[in-house]
Amino acid sequence: MHHERQEKKFWTPSEDLKLTELVATYGARRWNRLAEKMQGRTGKRMCFHFCYSLFVFFRKLKSYSSYYVLEGKGCRIRWLNKLDPRINKTAFTDEEDAKILSAQRELGNQWTKIAKLLHRRTDIAVRNQWRHLNTKKVEEANKRRNH
Repeated sequence: MHHERQEKKFWTPSEDLKLTELVATYGARRWNRLAEKMQGRTGKRMCFHFCYSLFVFFRKLKSYSSYYVLEGKGCRIRWLNKLDPRINKTAFTDEEDAKILSAQRELGNQWTKIAKLLHRRTDIAVRNQWRHLNTKKVEEANKRRNH
């Protein structure tokens, strides 16, 4: 069965607002039900959006057929990582940076466990901050080597 690849669609502010309203009405559960109420985020398109994000993140998904299994997860992931008002979206502090680096050395890439050590940070935000910190280290090392 051949599945046509759809154009990647980014979340719009109006979709974020709609999802926030749906979560306020129905709660942060039953994601497939919420997805059905999101125009343009149901069925194939929403599954593609979610799985394409996973593909980029994990670089392991090789089959587009799995895109049809995951309907509500795109809404769930968007809520948990971007829209939930309990999330701390401020810049990371030096203390948090030190905790991230230390915990990653100890636990490896177990981002969920590391995020639990920080106040209201998501695993994705923690992983991205760790990557940012490591990129800075590499750039600084290269600068010292070249000068």
